[in-house]
Amino acid sequence: MNLLRKLQRRLQRSPGDKPEPEVKRAEPLLLPPRPHTSAQDGLPAIWCDDGLPTSLRSQLETLPTRIGNAATPDRPGIHIRNAGSATGADLPGSAVWWWVDAVTEVVYERLAKDHGEAVIVPDESIREQLERLIPDVVGDTWVIGEGSATPLAALFLRYYPARPDTYRLGIIGYNLKFIEPIARGLARNPGIDIRIDRWPVFAAQPTAATDEILAWSDVVVCEWCGPNAVYAAEHKKPGQRLLVRLHRFELETDHWRHVDPDQVDRFVTVGHHYQQLVLDRTGLPPEKVVVIGNHVDDLQLRRDEEAPNIPMLNRASGSLSRRS
Repeated sequence: MNLLRKLQRRLQRSPGDKPEPEVKRAEPLLLPPRPHTSAQDGLPAIWCDDGLPTSLRSQLETLPTRIGNAATPDRPGIHIRNAGSATGADLPGSAVWWWVDAVTEVVYERLAKDHGEAVIVPDESIREQLERLIPDVVGDTWVIGEGSATPLAALFLRYYPARPDTYRLGIIGYNLKFIEPIARGLARNPGIDIRIDRWPVFAAQPTAATDEILAWSDVVVCEWCGPNAVYAAEHKKPGQRLLVRLHRFELETDHWRHVDPDQVDRFVTVGHHYQQLVLDRTGLPPEKVVVIGNHVDDLQLRRDEEAPNIPMLNRASGSLSRRS
C-alpha cells in the first residue's frame, strides 16, 4: 500500500477513532529578529516562486510591500512556495510560507518534514485535512481564500509586526510542547526576540548554548522546574528576571528543593488548583506563585459562517456548553 492510500485512509477515519502518533520536529526552535524592509508597516519583502495561483498573487499585490520573484533577491523576506510543485532550495535568510491547494503525497512528505513558518490554504476543508494529518501545522495554517475570516494583511502583521528596540527573552528546558505555542505568540509581538535552549532530557546537563542564552537574555523562562531552573538561578545576572514554570510533575521530584527561591522572580502555574498545590507542598511565599494559563490564539479559531463541520471544534464547543 503506497503512502497516498495510507493518507486517504487516515482522512476517512471517524472523529472517535484513535489518532495516529504526532509528527514532532527534531530541530531546536530558534526565533531570531524578524527581517523588515518597510519602516512604515513592518512588512518584509515577499518573494514568490512560479506555480502560485493568480488569485494569490493578486491578494499579495494589495499589500504595501515589495513583491518579486525568488530568482535574485537582494535582501531576505518571506519566500512563498507551492508545496505541491516547488523545486529547488529555500532562499537563505528568508522565512518559508507554503501554499497548499490540495493534500497530496508530495505535500504530506514535505510539510511533515518542515512546515516552514506558516501554511496558507484556500478553504477550510484543506485546513482540516492538513491539521488531521500533520498536527504540527495546527496554529500556523490559515485560510486566505476570498471572503475568509483572516484578511491577508492582518495575517502578515500577525507574523511581522513593526518592532521598536528589542526585548530579549530566553527559554530553557525540556519537552517544550506547552510553551512553544506561547513562544510563537510572543515572538509576533513588537519588541520581543526569543532564543530557546532545548534540553534533550529533563535532567540534562547545561551546555555552551545554555550559558549563551543566560548571558544574552533580559528575561529567562525555565520550562519545568528541574536542573535547568537550578542552573539558571545559580547563574542569574544582576537586573535579569527569572521565571520558572512549575507543573505538577516536578512536585513529585526533589529538583525544586534545590532552586534558590530568592533568585526566582515568579513561579508560574497554569491554574489556580496547581497554584494552591504548589503553595501547600513547597512553602513558597504566595506573592511569588502566580497563575498564567496556556494561551488560545483567537485568530486561529475564527471560522467563516459557511465553514464545514469540524469535529474537534464541535466537541470543544459542546464541552464548554455542558459546563456553563
